[in-house]
Amino acid sequence: PPPFLAPSPSPAPAPAPAMAAPPPPLMTPSAPAPASPETPGLLEPAAEKKEELLSLDDSLLNALMAPTPQPPPQPEPSPARGGNAAALLPPRTAVPVPGRPQPARRGLLRRPVFWGAVAGLILLVAAGLGAFWYFKLRPETKTAASLAPRPAGPPKRPAGERLDEALTWFAQGEDNRARLALESFTPDDQAALSPARCRTLRALEETLAILALENLPQDLSAGLAQGDLGRLRMAVKAGEGVELSPEVVQTYERAKNVVEIYEQARTAAKEKKTEDVLERFASLETLLPALSDPEDLRNKAAVDVESKAEGLARQAKYDQALTLLDPLILTWPDRSGLKERVGAYETAKENEPLQERLLAQLPTAERRKKPHEGLEAIAEVEPTPHLAPRFAEMKKRFEEQLAALDRQPPQVILRDGYFLEYARGTVHELSFRVSDDYLVREVKFHARPQGGRMRELPLEVSRTGYYTVQISPDVHQNGPVEFYVEAVDFSGHRGSFGTEDRPQVLNRQQGFNRIVR
Repeated sequence: PPPFLAPSPSPAPAPAPAMAAPPPPLMTPSAPAPASPETPGLLEPAAEKKEELLSLDDSLLNALMAPTPQPPPQPEPSPARGGNAAALLPPRTAVPVPGRPQPARRGLLRRPVFWGAVAGLILLVAAGLGAFWYFKLRPETKTAASLAPRPAGPPKRPAGERLDEALTWFAQGEDNRARLALESFTPDDQAALSPARCRTLRALEETLAILALENLPQDLSAGLAQGDLGRLRMAVKAGEGVELSPEVVQTYERAKNVVEIYEQARTAAKEKKTEDVLERFASLETLLPALSDPEDLRNKAAVDVESKAEGLARQAKYDQALTLLDPLILTWPDRSGLKERVGAYETAKENEPLQERLLAQLPTAERRKKPHEGLEAIAEVEPTPHLAPRFAEMKKRFEEQLAALDRQPPQVILRDGYFLEYARGTVHELSFRVSDDYLVREVKFHARPQGGRMRELPLEVSRTGYYTVQISPDVHQNGPVEFYVEAVDFSGHRGSFGTEDRPQVLNRQQGFNRIVR
């Protein structure tokens, strides 16, 4: 039969003799049979390999080409099995059969080098997909580090806003504040700026560095005299690694010592060591006549100590609160409000038992429906930090009970038998009945003669709830008298007989009217 491909133009190996060793058995097709003169036109194994590798490069062809191993000699078959007829049969893979699917040709796909490359490529792709899944698509795992609370702090302002602030300080001549504003810049902040803004930032930093070196002697002297820690810090930083004149060296060393203590205070503040911060500032206060804290570190440490002491005081742990304030008392005794705080804790420690007994008695007024008594008792007490919530709760309950009992304002009425007329030169008496749906707290009587000013006159209160006033001649002066009565209950409601703007009038009787009456 005709071959699959045309014979290769390259020279084929020399044909074997006609009576060469028999081919391997038909069930072992992996060892090709040698060429035979009885099978001209069949594609030999070497020729088949060359035909498949024609499209490859010559260098790759030379690397892949290898001599075909000769099959081991086989025993000569017996004549009963067909004798030498097996030598005339072509290999099964060499004869095409019309209408039947042909087996794939063997060549490059059977090389170990090819399959090794494919396996390596698969491993690389798998590793890439695994890395992509791990870093991008895997679900986030909450570890202990991710669950740990992050330190709270104010949000960082945008880099552009801080750069504008530094430029503003620089324009106003506040070089130290401008340097302090630029200290917080990080590479990420610079990456957030545009190229033009980055050049502005670099130019400002270089300018400030030059000015700091030029003004070094003045900054050192002024910083030590004024106790300006921010100015000293920037001056010491500008003088690092610079050869200074002998008259400046001594001042620089003194400033450097101050700045080192200040840096220790800053480090302690970052580590939340408030006592160390207070101690460092106490040392700085002895070195500098006037001390200024640009970052307010000392005040923040003091506030932290005071807040912790207040928490202990609210738990009635007054001794522990006072002990906690001891470092603040030793290092900053003249702090504003510190003495008052200590005195309040000592007083609260003494008043705690008395106020406990009062709280035990207050529910009695609530049961008797006398909320005004409970409110009056509470008003006279300065609650301790520990008992303040309980007093506030009792006050709220009394106010709610009073609001339910006392809804209407007081009523003030002139009693029967009393008239708004008096006889010349006599003492006139007026009496009023004052009532309320709960209780009346106070009643006041105000009067003035014609053309005079209002003044309060005393009232006499009877057991039946009547309020009586006497108007003498030195008050009415035998002329008209303007007056009004005002009553207030315990809820603050007000009732009146007349008002300051529209008062009632007490007139003198005329002779004819007196005779008629």
